[in-house]
Amino acid sequence: ANYNQKTPEVVPKSSQYPPGHPKYDAIMNDFFSPTNKKKRRRKQNSITSPKGVQSTDDEYAKALAFLRKRADETPLLPSAPADVKLIEEGDSNLLTDYFYFIMQQLAVCRLSEQDRKTRGGKRQDVAVGYGGLQCIHCAPAPSSRKFFWSNVDRLANSFAGIPDHVLTCKLCPEEVTEALLVLKGRHNDQMTLLPRGTQKQFFRRMWRRLHAGD
Repeated sequence: ANYNQKTPEVVPKSSQYPPGHPKYDAIMNDFFSPTNKKKRRRKQNSITSPKGVQSTDDEYAKALAFLRKRADETPLLPSAPADVKLIEEGDSNLLTDYFYFIMQQLAVCRLSEQDRKTRGGKRQDVAVGYGGLQCIHCAPAPSSRKFFWSNVDRLANSFAGIPDHVLTCKLCPEEVTEALLVLKGRHNDQMTLLPRGTQKQFFRRMWRRLHAGD
């Protein structure tokens, strides 16, 4: 299955009016207005994250092996600081397999002057050089996705946006997406087995590493 396929946009039902009719033009102009496009985009983005896939133990083990091999063979992004690691050996005990390998799809980035001009001006007060995360798959693209938070609590509360991006990133290889979806299928069950607070403990560890070079 192609989980990266975009949800098609639905054109409004205006067939009761012929093209050229004032009401037809009004309906179409309203539908394709910038405001309504943004509303539809937000609605589509909220439902595009695919659900986890149920798997046998053998299928799950193969997905884990594939993602481990992929992580070992993926070179560090040229723009990422070589001395900062998002994931360290002991972190695997604090996360589900799914979140652990979602983190493997990210790299450290530093906020640039160009980054301050994106995302609706919300980064105007963020200092150049501030630590953040970026998707390794779309990093080379002009509109690469980067994440910056003002504090670790905001990171923890809005972290769900990162897996959603990775699973719907057009430049993420399909086989990576499919393997992650297998892991996502057992994410909730694994969450119940982790001691309370372990995920936030990881975020605090990562936060210190992420901002050590600010």
